[in-house]
Amino acid sequence: MTKRLREVEQEIRRCSRCGQCRSVCPVFAESLVESHVARGKIALAGAALDESLDVSRTLSNRMSLCLNCKTCIENCPAEVRVDEIVLAARDHLHEKGKNPFLKHAFIDNVWTRGRVFARFVQTASRMQPLLFKRGEGGGGTARIPLAGVDSERRIPMFESRSLLSRIPEVISPEGKPRMRVALFVGCATNWVYPGIGESMIRVLVDSGVEVVIPRGQECCGVPMLNAGDFDRAGKQMEKNRAIFAGHGYDAVVTGCASCGLALKKEMEEILETGPYLPQVPVYDFTELLAREIGVEPGALDKTVRVTYHDPCHLNRGQGITAEPREVLQSIPGVEFAEMPEADRCCGGGGLFSLSHYDVALKIGSRKAESIRETGAHIVATTCPACMIQLTDAIARSGQDVRVMHVAELLVRKLTSNE
Repeated sequence: MTKRLREVEQEIRRCSRCGQCRSVCPVFAESLVESHVARGKIALAGAALDESLDVSRTLSNRMSLCLNCKTCIENCPAEVRVDEIVLAARDHLHEKGKNPFLKHAFIDNVWTRGRVFARFVQTASRMQPLLFKRGEGGGGTARIPLAGVDSERRIPMFESRSLLSRIPEVISPEGKPRMRVALFVGCATNWVYPGIGESMIRVLVDSGVEVVIPRGQECCGVPMLNAGDFDRAGKQMEKNRAIFAGHGYDAVVTGCASCGLALKKEMEEILETGPYLPQVPVYDFTELLAREIGVEPGALDKTVRVTYHDPCHLNRGQGITAEPREVLQSIPGVEFAEMPEADRCCGGGGLFSLSHYDVALKIGSRKAESIRETGAHIVATTCPACMIQLTDAIARSGQDVRVMHVAELLVRKLTSNE
C-alpha cells in the first residue's frame, strides 16, 4: 500500500455516505453513476486501502472522473477533503502502473522537459493550419475528420512564439516603481493566450509596478499532481523555486487560477515540502489590483454587457470571488450581468476535457445556457483553462459571445463596429 493512500485513511473514514455530494457534483449530474460522485470515489479508495479491491485500469478510470472543482468539499457537512483522497488514490494507481500510459509518457518525456516541450509546441503550431481552421470566437475546428476529435469541437490553437520569447525579462514603469512583482506565466498563457500575459503586464506597468518575468520558468506542476505523478510535480516545484529565487520582488502574480492555487497552497499541502515560493506573497491578478494597487482602466468605446465565470480554483480554491467583479465593474462602459450559477464548474478541469470530452461537453452546455440567460456580449474569467472550455461550449451553443480574460478586457478598446 502506498504511503499517501495510508495518510488519507482518516479522511476516508470520516465520510458518512450522506450523499450530499450527489446534489452538487457536476460529473454525477450528467452520468448519475455512483462511482462518479465523491462518496463513490471515497468508497473505492477505502476498498483499495483495505486491499479488498484490485488495482485496475477500471479503478483508474473512475478516479479520473473528477474535475477537482472542490464543490463536494464546500458542501460536505463533515468537510471531508475529497480532493486529497482522490489525488492519493491517483498516486497509488500511478505507482502501480495503472494510470494511462500515453498521458504519463507525454508528461515524463515532453511536458516536464522545457526545451522539448517548446519544440513540440512550435512544431504543433506550424502543423495546426493544415489540420484546423481558426474560428472567429477563438480556437480551431478540424478541416478533415481526425480520429478522436469531434468535428465541431473548438481546439485551442498554439502560438508559434511563446509569451516568454516575446518580452524582456524586466519591464519598468516611468518613474520610481511603487512595487516590484514577478509574473508566473503558466503554460496556457505562455503558448495559447500570450495576449493575457501582455495585458497583465501593461496594466501593472501603467499602474506603476515593475514586472519581472523570470526566464526558464516552467509548468507549475498541477497537471502532474492531478495525474497522480507526485514525484514529477515536486520536481517542477523545485525547478521553479530555483528560477524565481533571488530576483528581489515584493510579490508573485499570476493570471491563472490553477497556477495561483498551486503556488499559494495546493502543492505545499499535498506534497508537504514547504511553501512553493517561500516568504513571497502570491496574488491572483485581480486580487492584486483590488487589494493592493487599484486600477484606472480606460473607458470602452461603447457600453458592453459583461458576465463573469468563477473558476473553481479561484473561487473555492482561493476564496476569491469579489475582486474580479470589482475590477470588471470599475471599467466605464461595462454593464455587469451576474449569470445564474456563476460558480458552477464549466467542465474543463485542466486535462479532464481531453480524456472525458463527452462529460465535459454536457457540463459545458449547462454553463453556456447560463451565459445565454444574461444576454452578455462578453464572458470574462480569470483562468486560461476555463477560457478554452468556455470557447468550445459557447461556439457549440451558437451564441455570439466573446470569451476574454479580465486583464484583456481592462486594456481592450472596443470600436463601434465590434
